[in-house]
Order: sequence, then C-alpha cells, then structure tokens
Amino acid sequence: MALKWDFLRRWHSPKAPDSQESAPSPAIVPRSLVDQAKSFTAPRGRLEMGGLLVGHVDRSGRNVCVVGFFPEQTEASPGYCEFDGGWMAVAAAAAEYANSPVGLPFDDTPSLRVIGWIHTHPGIGLFLSGTDTATYEANLEMSPDGRFVAVVVDPLRNEDGVFLSPDSPNEHCPAKGAVVLGSRLRRRYLKFLSKMEEIRAERGREALPFIVSGDLRNEHVAAGHPDDYVDSYLQSVNTIRDEVKSMYERLEEFRISVNEAIVVVVGRIDEIEKRFVELGEESGNPEESSLIEAETVVVSESDLPVVDGSEEDSAGLVSVSQNAEGVLYDQ
Repeated sequence: MALKWDFLRRWHSPKAPDSQESAPSPAIVPRSLVDQAKSFTAPRGRLEMGGLLVGHVDRSGRNVCVVGFFPEQTEASPGYCEFDGGWMAVAAAAAEYANSPVGLPFDDTPSLRVIGWIHTHPGIGLFLSGTDTATYEANLEMSPDGRFVAVVVDPLRNEDGVFLSPDSPNEHCPAKGAVVLGSRLRRRYLKFLSKMEEIRAERGREALPFIVSGDLRNEHVAAGHPDDYVDSYLQSVNTIRDEVKSMYERLEEFRISVNEAIVVVVGRIDEIEKRFVELGEESGNPEESSLIEAETVVVSESDLPVVDGSEEDSAGLVSVSQNAEGVLYDQ
C-alpha cells in the first residue's frame, strides 16, 4: 500500500535526525477498530483497502489508536492499494480542530494526532511487503517524534496484526488493549469524529465511505451520526446472500442438466435391451444377433444434453453408456 506524499510535505516537517535509534514504542489498538475495519473491507473481496488511524500518546508513552477512517481509494487491486496523501492533512487539521481548548488555557489533556495507518491483505496473511515497508518509513519521516503504528488486517482469514517498526516486517501482535479516556479526551475524539462527518457531508460518501469510531461508536451514533459499522455489516450480509443465491442457481441448473442426461442414457439402454430381445426373437441364434446389434447401437456424446461447465460429467455419462454395451457383450 502507498500514499501520495507531495501534499503531505506541506503539513509535516521531517523529524530531526537522532544519533541513537530508540526502541519502538508499544501500541494499544482496541479490538473494536479492527473489527469495524473488517466489516467494511470484507465485502470488497480481494481488493486491498487503506486508511488512517488517529490517537494520542498516553502518560506511559504508548501509542494509543482510538479512531480512524477509510477514504476513497485512488487504486485498489488484489496486491496494491493507494489513497491520496491529502487525507493525512485533512486528518491532521481535524485533530487540531478537536484539540483547540475551550476556556482551558492550561489543559494537559493529550493531543489528538495521526498516529497510525491501516490496510488490508485479503486472503494473503499478515506481513509488510516491500511497498508497505517503504510507506511505513515515509510515515515515520513525516512524524515529528518518530511515532507511527502500522496495522494490517486480513478480513478473509479474520486475522489482524500490529507492526511497531518497518525493520521487522514479519513481527506483529494481535490488536489488543483497553482504551481509557477521561471526559475531556473523550470529548476531543467525539469532536474529531463530528468534524470528519462534516467533511464527508461536503465531499460525499464516496470520498469518505467509512469512519472508524471504535469504542466511541455508541456515543457517535447517539449524536445523530450514521452507524457505518452496522451499514457495512448489512452490506456484508447482502453480499453473502447474493453469492449464496447465485451458487444455488448454478447448482440447480447443473442438477437439472445432469438429470436430463441420465434420462437420455437410461432411455438408450432400454432401447438396446429391447432391440436385443427383438433380434433374439427374430433369429434362431440370439447370441450372434446380440453381438451384431451391440456393435451397431451405441450411445454417443451427441445424444447427450450439454452439461454447462463440466466436461468430466459428460465423459462420465459416455462411460455409463460404454459400460452398458459391455454388459451386452458379456451376455
């Protein structure tokens, strides 16, 4: 997965070089985030999807992911996805809007920030590809303090992993941890989510199809905003229902075609048996007559109805007719 970075550089200054590499900071990614992400991305099948995570640094120095969103993808394929890097600036501006104090000049509430990036690997498992690693490194360079989290979700295998460093593309842990929010911090996140809803109203739902509200989902919906999680879940159910219906219709067509073919084979066998009896009655030597008739009366593939998409079944039906001929010869 990749981002378009030209727009980003106008919003973030690269971090100052550090003489000593510090260990990656631990992260908290609640289950609600990845579960909601899976509900949105699963109906897309094997198309990759990417989005951003917004959070804060808690007093223990952990990177806490709380909410996020999936914007419109400029590219989406089974092995690659991309969205406009301008969404990083949008998220940063919305976070600054939510951080603005209201009559609290000495507010020590943690500030909201873009703290992570999430994307899917449908059906291929959890790891950071070469492109993912490059994107992760670019995100870290744009971060003023070198903090950033990568989350990979496989909605088809129902797997998820949190990556703390681009240097360890195969090391990850499942999303876990409880998000504890004070009243002021909670209000900031709800303010951020409301701002993102305003942006969606301006740009359209196609531009911002899914807002990940995480543990704040109930409060966000109670404020009168759409429940993206339920909407995506219903879409998943409808997608599965349509797929099951299509499979049933194909199986039903196949069953009818096979039954028709069996009727033809049985009818031809009955004809052969009837003719065998008639020849035996007409001649005084039923064994010799049966051999002559068995050589001339056969069931060919042209006598059978076509079974869509199954050459093996047609071959099997011809085999049935050939076995019937063998029975006559044995007599």
